[in-house]
Amino acid sequence: MAAHARDVQPARRVEPMASATERIPAPVLPLEPLVVVEVGTDDLQEAIGVVTMGILKETNKRRVSRSISSLRMQQAFLRIIIDALMTQLYWSQWVQESARASTIRMQCATVSSLQRWQRHSRQRCVNAVPVWSNEQHTVMWQLTVGDPLAALAAA
Repeated sequence: MAAHARDVQPARRVEPMASATERIPAPVLPLEPLVVVEVGTDDLQEAIGVVTMGILKETNKRRVSRSISSLRMQQAFLRIIIDALMTQLYWSQWVQESARASTIRMQCATVSSLQRWQRHSRQRCVNAVPVWSNEQHTVMWQLTVGDPLAALAAA
C-alpha cells in the first residue's frame, strides 16, 4: 500500500503555457493600408445582409440565428468599401477634381482585384474597427483594407 500511495499523487496546479496565449487570433491584422473608409452601422448591416433565423429541429424547434462565415463578412466589407469609393468618385468628378478622381479609380481597381483574390484564398484582408464620430455623434466603422501578404513579407 505504501508503494501505491507514492505512485498516486494529488493533482498539481500547472501554470498556463505562454504558447496558449499566442494562439488567440489578434482582433486586428497587421495590414499595409491600401484604403481606409468610414461607414455607418446601417450601411454595414445592409452590406452584410439579413442574418437569417433558422429552426433547429433537434432542440425543440427553437429559433436561432445562423452564424456568418468569415468569407461572407470579408466580402461584405470589400463590397461596402467599393461602394464608398464609388460615391467618393462620383462627388470628385462632380466638383471636377480630376487628380482625386484618378486616385479613387486606382483604389477601386485595387480593391476589386483584392476582392477576387480574397474569394479564392479566403485570407483576411479587411480590419473593421468601431470609432466615435464627433461630426455625426455616433459610432462609425473604420474599414481598413490591405494586403496581408505584403505585411508578412515586410516583417
